[in-house]
Amino acid sequence: MKKNNVLNVLVLAGATMSISGCWTSAEEKQKIASVACSVMKETRKMDSAIRVEKVNEVRREIGGEPYLDGDERILLAIELGYCEELILATEQGLREFDTAIQWNVARVINDPTIYKNFLSDYPESKYVEEAKSKILEIEKANLERREFEKISASYDIGELKNYLVTYPDALHVNDIKTRIEKIRKGMSSTTNGLFVQETLLKEIERNSDSYVPKEFVKVDYNVLTIRLNASWGDSLIEEIIELALNSVKSYNNGLNFNIKVDLNGSPYTGSMGLYFFSSNELKKLFDEAVESVDFDISKIKQINKNTLAPDFHEEVNPRIDDLERTKAYITITIDDID
Repeated sequence: MKKNNVLNVLVLAGATMSISGCWTSAEEKQKIASVACSVMKETRKMDSAIRVEKVNEVRREIGGEPYLDGDERILLAIELGYCEELILATEQGLREFDTAIQWNVARVINDPTIYKNFLSDYPESKYVEEAKSKILEIEKANLERREFEKISASYDIGELKNYLVTYPDALHVNDIKTRIEKIRKGMSSTTNGLFVQETLLKEIERNSDSYVPKEFVKVDYNVLTIRLNASWGDSLIEEIIELALNSVKSYNNGLNFNIKVDLNGSPYTGSMGLYFFSSNELKKLFDEAVESVDFDISKIKQINKNTLAPDFHEEVNPRIDDLERTKAYITITIDDID
């Protein structure tokens, strides 16, 4: 008799729960699901079991099917705003949730091909217009990027300005404007200074080695400056001049140009172990370097010998040590000629 009573109680309880779920209105189910979602949003990420149990608890209460898909899907539903749809598990709600998942994947990858696949798979979704907009946006940006890469190293102001007119809102507009200003600043009646500067810097890097301190060779548009350290000997000075001349030779590359050389020397020749190169000494070292690298002397339009003020010095490194100061320097000005 007792066993039959227990069985009757369980059957009655199950029937009561089933009847309760069946008689719960859609509005009441929505409220129950909303409350459960509010609770789950406040849980910690580590509370997986609590969330899974909560979904199953509500589904039992509203007469739904057991939830067996794990916590990851619950977290995703909360993140995408489909928590209630997951709990209520209506056919339409779950379909919208699955569509939202695929849309989220497409947005993360952000590739036109993925968006096109999404449109093919979900042609009636609410994300259709946004997907189309994303495709156009990315393809436009890709086109702008490809065109920028074609002209980013150009020295033609007209070509660069045409890019600004064609793509006024492009990501690289400011880069193009900056380049135009650099070209204008370095432009003279005889040469495109920015072209000379960028070319020479590449050649200096290519021609230098670990034994020659290339940081003492500075390029400012079409003017190359060789700064001489007070403690260097003749051989190192000559090597640095050779580096500069070799770089100028490489710059030629079929272009017709000439150079003007200014030898800016100290009024002293030497004191207390420090070298103060005079312009005459610099001329001697420069001539030896020209011969050593077989530089075309017909390219040398003019050589000036100048004497610096007795107290002239230029800091090369942050250290204040006198050995880190330039006491003399050479400038080579490059001009293109027709």
